[in-house]
Amino acid sequence: MKRLILILFLATGLSTLTYAKGDKTPEQKATQKTETLKKKLNLTADQTAKVKAIMLTQATAADKLKKAKPKDEKQQKEAIAKQTDAKLNAVFTASQKTGYEALKAEKKEKKAEKKAAKAKKA
Repeated sequence: MKRLILILFLATGLSTLTYAKGDKTPEQKATQKTETLKKKLNLTADQTAKVKAIMLTQATAADKLKKAKPKDEKQQKEAIAKQTDAKLNAVFTASQKTGYEALKAEKKEKKAEKKAAKAKKA
């Protein structure tokens, strides 16, 4: 009986944590991405404000796209990413551009590793 109650509490706690995580708003996503770039690229206050505006535009567009679920969603996401990169590169210095490209490459590599791990499981 005690085990059953303990299991129920654990299950309730886990489901609550999962629910609390939820989807982030575009504003939260933009703030998180901006803070990451600020730390890793040593952005100035002016650059941080510009990057946050760019990231908010990107996150809002991606959120709308996710809700609409068009047939060419992948292509539209790529177009949004290219526009965002172009805008960010206009804000960054040469060394920051290099750092940003390194961050993107690292992210792409991690994504490929995850995909390979999923393929092994299947």
